[in-house]
Amino acid sequence: MTRKTDVVGRYLAIALLAAALPACTHLFYQPQRMGFYHPADFGFANEDVLFESSGGRKLNGWYFPPAGGAEEKGIIVQFHGNAENISTHFLSLAWVVKYGYGLFTFDYSGYGASEGSPSQQTLNEDAVAALTYAEGLLKARNPAGPKKVLVAYGQSLGGAVLLRALADFPRRASIDTVVIESSFASYKEIARQKLSQHWFTWPLQPLAYLLVSDAYAPEDVIPSLAGTRILVIHGSDDAVVPIRFGKRIFELAGEPKTFWEVPHGHHIDAMTVHGDEYREKLIAFIEHR
Repeated sequence: MTRKTDVVGRYLAIALLAAALPACTHLFYQPQRMGFYHPADFGFANEDVLFESSGGRKLNGWYFPPAGGAEEKGIIVQFHGNAENISTHFLSLAWVVKYGYGLFTFDYSGYGASEGSPSQQTLNEDAVAALTYAEGLLKARNPAGPKKVLVAYGQSLGGAVLLRALADFPRRASIDTVVIESSFASYKEIARQKLSQHWFTWPLQPLAYLLVSDAYAPEDVIPSLAGTRILVIHGSDDAVVPIRFGKRIFELAGEPKTFWEVPHGHHIDAMTVHGDEYREKLIAFIEHR
């Protein structure tokens, strides 16, 4: 190799690295500050919620009470995916209010009206704070009478965040059911998967192991969640997070665990595109232990 060729090669490597660094970050966090939809536009009533994460960051959320003033059976907490904010994500789960459940959804640091900026650490802190807040909300709204259920539902990135946060949540026994849809156990592995999908980034796959941290990945802690009932949902045709990632979560999880493969399902569409089948199935799963 000539010196000139060697120099060109080094510049090319630097250029590829420069392109890969922001791409890896953008892969996980694509927050939007602006609002897209309001619950009232779709006939849903909601209350604004403000709670605090570690470091004093104020986080914004919405609480949706059961429809028609029905007695609350429990609260479902939504941990949404990596893009936009709660003003789009609430639509995938707001339907639970028609079955007598409250829905609590919130934005991570840097999303919507929540303070701060997103990172693996801040999202972990936010998720633990959200579980704590939801637990308190359930107790405050149902101070007496039969026990109400607390369900945690993580979608895509939110599933990985939720699984890791469960290991840091001191009262995990208070959570009746955990639902993980279209998610993954390792940030490094999903980054490598994304780099493999395009000819330009295909040679950069090894960089996923160098540039992406698994410090807050759930892979190592999932086995420790044994005893918590986990439902893993994944579409067979998910091109964003291929189904093998969901199967890996299920493989790592201890009992009790259940896996639903959605035939012809794509990314996070079990409760929307396939909702006629899976909405009632989910409610039945939650209510029949």
